[in-house]
Amino acid sequence: MILIGNGMSGFKFCEKFLKYGVNKKYDLVVFGEEYFPAYDRVNLTKYIHGTPAANLYLAPLTWYSNNGITLHTNEKVSELNTAQQWIKTSKGKTETYDKLVIATGSKPFVPYLANLQLPGVFVYRTLKDLDALKKYSLQSKSVIIAGGGVLGLEAAGAMQQLGLSVTITERNPALMHRQLDETASEMVRNAAEALGIKVLLDTTIKTTEGSEKVTGATLSDGTLLETDMVIYIAGITPNDELASNSGIITAESGGIVVNNYGLSSNENVYAIGECVSSYNRSWGLVLPCYEMAEVLAARFGGIFKAFSGKELFTKLKMPGLNLVCFGDSNGVEGLQFSQSNSETATYKRLNTDDSGNILTGGILLGDTSMFLPLLQMLRNKTRIDDPSRLIEESLSLNEMGLQAMPDSTKICHCTGVTKGTILKSIKELTLTRFDEVKQHTGAGTGCESCTSSIEELLEIVNNQSN
Repeated sequence: MILIGNGMSGFKFCEKFLKYGVNKKYDLVVFGEEYFPAYDRVNLTKYIHGTPAANLYLAPLTWYSNNGITLHTNEKVSELNTAQQWIKTSKGKTETYDKLVIATGSKPFVPYLANLQLPGVFVYRTLKDLDALKKYSLQSKSVIIAGGGVLGLEAAGAMQQLGLSVTITERNPALMHRQLDETASEMVRNAAEALGIKVLLDTTIKTTEGSEKVTGATLSDGTLLETDMVIYIAGITPNDELASNSGIITAESGGIVVNNYGLSSNENVYAIGECVSSYNRSWGLVLPCYEMAEVLAARFGGIFKAFSGKELFTKLKMPGLNLVCFGDSNGVEGLQFSQSNSETATYKRLNTDDSGNILTGGILLGDTSMFLPLLQMLRNKTRIDDPSRLIEESLSLNEMGLQAMPDSTKICHCTGVTKGTILKSIKELTLTRFDEVKQHTGAGTGCESCTSSIEELLEIVNNQSN
């Protein structure tokens, strides 16, 4: 079996390949385009703050060989022949396969007038991208971030901490418009501006200016804004060219068309992650991509699961701003319950079905302590008698949360690690710190939304032992 792509989705498939015993049926050969082994893109901004690249690796290089997986890094697959079942790499290597899994991810969406060859113009996608922009920032005083989504906001915070003056341009009338309602979006904007970040809504970069290096950007309203750097973080496009060029069906809007367990239009070719179009859409969040990897590996192992894509949540990691949105966070169907407090800069919104008893999504800004219990309610379709009470009384975790939850409760949704597994490891291995739990269980190695829950479990066990 050949796996093309060693990003987060590809690595998760490797893990599940072992979990479901697929290694007893197939040898696995992995080709990664980047020099590095799989790393945590969700926390890529930490690299700007000085976290070493190795600390972002999802596993060391030795993990692959120790588990019988052959990994080729810095080797792009450039050609695919589905009729004869072989691939060819950028280094001229040809490999045949019985089954092929494509996990080529996505590439940044960049307007066609953007001049990426001009010094000072960057995208924000890989460790190599960040190495380049970090180096260039040392000779810069200002930057324009094109894109007001989660990654754009996180990048804005990171670049500001490097000492640059930051401006965000967002083509929509609100920041994080897909995840947030008007109230939450405005509060995020206020928080960003309080940090000194300038926000321009309903605005795009028309052209970048400069001959030898970028000196400014002409905006959609004709304004010329001087800047030393421009970083495009305005969405992604599925990386589906390899499949498309080989005759595999792709969606008009982009993405390899697959069924509910990852099978493409070719009987021996599968696809997972951001390169996929499933349920007539592409998927750019880590949880659905991880679910695809799990479902496909389980199928190869003889367990018939199906991809649903229902577990969605987004966490914004920005200085001084805590934000989590989950499920259908900005839904207009059903009922909505919300409360905002300008003094504490908090906002809570819960969405339910038409009965008002089943949670469908929500937004937590400022105080996110209720996230895990609410996510469990969402997953389990727990009946809620009075949603407004959850909003108004801010029930504590002790009342509605961790200690009352069964050991089967998933604490880390990225890796599937349960409360029971974490408690057992803490007790048996005498763990006292978050990084120890992370190392021994794998919990917290994805988006890190479970960090506070893991720390609370540590506190519970340590208090019991004392």
